[in-house]
Amino acid sequence: RTSWKKFQNAMFAKAKETRDQHLVQVTEWKDFVPNLELNNLVLTPWCGGEHQDWEEWVKDKSREESLNSRGQEGEDERTATSVAAKTLCIPFDQPE
Repeated sequence: RTSWKKFQNAMFAKAKETRDQHLVQVTEWKDFVPNLELNNLVLTPWCGGEHQDWEEWVKDKSREESLNSRGQEGEDERTATSVAAKTLCIPFDQPE
């Protein structure tokens, strides 16, 4: 049981380290999509209360910019993941 716990703790530590290396704080849109394309998890201030359709806007705008940067007009329907960003949550600790 002890070795299983050590194994589990090591896996968690490695996953957290990898996540933390790809956690980027962004406050300007111009930095948002480029960081997504680097496979980063982007932490931004929440603007949702001010914008009714904020989540849809982020998804649509990030898809458009990502496709443009790749020189593509649209996504292949067979792809497993979209190039569009998805808002995940409102962090308790907001960036300044």
